[in-house]
Amino acid sequence: MCAGPRSPATRALRRNREVAALRAELRELYGMLDAYHAVMAEHGRAEDAKLTALYDEAYQASRREPCDLPAAWRAMKRFLWRALGVSTATRGTRSDHHRHTVRPVGLPRRWESG
Repeated sequence: MCAGPRSPATRALRRNREVAALRAELRELYGMLDAYHAVMAEHGRAEDAKLTALYDEAYQASRREPCDLPAAWRAMKRFLWRALGVSTATRGTRSDHHRHTVRPVGLPRRWESG
């Protein structure tokens, strides 16, 4: 007897793959957040209160259970924009266009909005 696409075993296998992919993405988020935080500390930015608050927000969002991955990625993006010195007022304007058309390495495109 062959398990069809709607069988309980097939659904369970599909769900296990989805959960594994989400866990991998969460590990990627942890790694990137820690790496960017370390780089900022190396460059003397650990004293920046706003940057520290944004890091804490991203850290908490990524560790919350259940984790809202899109919200956690957006929190990390806010931390990264601050770390890179991009103001929210000028981000995406014509004068700012060439400087900020490249997104931070590893940020999934699907979580870029927000």
